[in-house]
Amino acid sequence: MNPSKIKILLLVIAGNILEYYDFLLFAHIGYVITPQYIPEAYAQHSHVFSLVVFSLPFIVRPVGGWFFGRIADKVSTSKALDATLRFASLASFLIAILPGHSKIGIMATIAFVFLRSMQGFALGGEYTTAGTYLMDRFVDNRSLISGTLGASGTIGSLIAFTLSALYINFFKDTEVWRLFFIFGAVATYLSYYFRSKHLHTFKRQSHGSLSRFHRVGRISIYKTLALGAITSVSCFIPMVYSNFYLTKVLGLDVNFGLIATLISLVTYVIFTPMAGYVSDRIGLPKFVSKGLMVALPLVMLGFELISRGLLLGQFFLTLCASIVGANIHVIMNQLFPLAQRSRSINTSFTIGASLGGLLPAFSGYLNIHYHISSAPFVVMSLLIFINLYLFVFRKQDRLEVAQQGS
Repeated sequence: MNPSKIKILLLVIAGNILEYYDFLLFAHIGYVITPQYIPEAYAQHSHVFSLVVFSLPFIVRPVGGWFFGRIADKVSTSKALDATLRFASLASFLIAILPGHSKIGIMATIAFVFLRSMQGFALGGEYTTAGTYLMDRFVDNRSLISGTLGASGTIGSLIAFTLSALYINFFKDTEVWRLFFIFGAVATYLSYYFRSKHLHTFKRQSHGSLSRFHRVGRISIYKTLALGAITSVSCFIPMVYSNFYLTKVLGLDVNFGLIATLISLVTYVIFTPMAGYVSDRIGLPKFVSKGLMVALPLVMLGFELISRGLLLGQFFLTLCASIVGANIHVIMNQLFPLAQRSRSINTSFTIGASLGGLLPAFSGYLNIHYHISSAPFVVMSLLIFINLYLFVFRKQDRLEVAQQGS
């Protein structure tokens, strides 16, 4: 890989790290921030409201995916990537300086939810547009690059987690958390500045056969929806929901929940690029079929261990996430024609990914009010079967996948 391509890869990954840091900082510290933005009468339900505020931006995310995808298709992917970072930087800065409910009342709650939605809007255009940009620029080791991009978002979450852990142990009940958002706003803006200087528009290249698009366009959308759903669900269950489940449902120590989250973050950062590397070596079709078949027992084992309060379950659940998430950019960028690729991928993927964002809040609600803890397991298992059908068992699609994976 020549130096210019290494620079491009690093700039794209750095921007993705910071945008996910901005967005997922709330996932780790939200239960501390949320009480400041809701009426005192509802303070006892702040942990549920925190899950809801985490989930709401995923409703807006597909709108951002379409908006920035249109910019990418009509102007360039580099301009779309620049715009996402500006939106994310502004939202983080405004959250950092937003007064609490005690000072401006219900306007604080409304503004807080709006700014979180603004972060979701920006994220809707970042991850998949970054994937499209990289898949257009790189021909070799594309699964490794796809897996590295996937891991980069988790690096952002890992940075946010580290700062959150420092806050909980040393600065609790202070306003120091605002500095974390200011840091994100400044760093994200700097990333935008360097991206705008070094990422340039170029003529797109087509990889893989797209001649069947008009016959399989609807199936391409279904596949992208399914990929978005399984990727987000498999990530957010161990990285977000497990902490809630272990501490609020099983009643374990808060630090135990933090350790569980840390295990998931580190596992995903390490094993997702590794999964991409293996896929490049053995071929995409074989990796997809074998990987999805292995994912189901991993999910079953992971949930069984988590229900017993055993941290090893976090490892198995996250390993499943690495397997299903390593190749998504390679696959999605071969399903749609160049003229509408970014819009199609961004919109379809983020709609599917909304399921992953909404599931923690929905699962938390079922646990608290109905003592139902199996919803995540049922959803993840169902999504694995759906992806197996779309990518492995459909006879009319198997040769297409094989050609595209070469």
